[in-house]
Amino acid sequence: MLRYGAASSGGRSPCFWHSISAAEILAYPVQGSLEKISFGTNWYAQAEHGGFYQALATGLYREHGLDVTIQMGGPGINVTHTIETTRRLVETEPDRLQRFVAASIKGWYSFLEDPRPAFRLIQQDNPNMSNAQLVYSHEKLQEYGIIKSGDALEKGIGAVTHERWPTFFDTMTVAGVYPPTLPYQNAYTLDFINKGVAAYQA
Repeated sequence: MLRYGAASSGGRSPCFWHSISAAEILAYPVQGSLEKISFGTNWYAQAEHGGFYQALATGLYREHGLDVTIQMGGPGINVTHTIETTRRLVETEPDRLQRFVAASIKGWYSFLEDPRPAFRLIQQDNPNMSNAQLVYSHEKLQEYGIIKSGDALEKGIGAVTHERWPTFFDTMTVAGVYPPTLPYQNAYTLDFINKGVAAYQA
């Protein structure tokens, strides 16, 4: 799920992209054979960002023609709990965006199998993150089905559906996060996800 627009208030989402990482994607002009993307997380590097670090560490982004930079978040970094981008990027750079999303999802599958490549990069960015904490978090992500459960078992990691959005929106409205008149249907697209498990394990 990709949400259009600039950073806004947070909140739990019905989908993987919200619950795992807050981010902003910025695409830069092509230089050389790889296209640049800067990806900012919502907090200090941790296992909950593992799939993105895994895609970087194992070369998945490069295999998809991308030179990706992960910018670690922290206090005062104002990003929302979603992968955020602009409508311009969705409309003018859909191929680059699709490759980024696909490589990231493949990174999550790889991370669940062997997280060690991601752990190394996470600790480079955040030396305070211990091996024990990373291992514990990795175990809990799997134990509680945070990455793979529900629609993701069929549609692939990161799955979300139009049917789930009204429930999420109602919850956020009751909590005072969004006004009830917000046309949330215009604020996201599912075009880049839900390709099926096989598409991300090829």
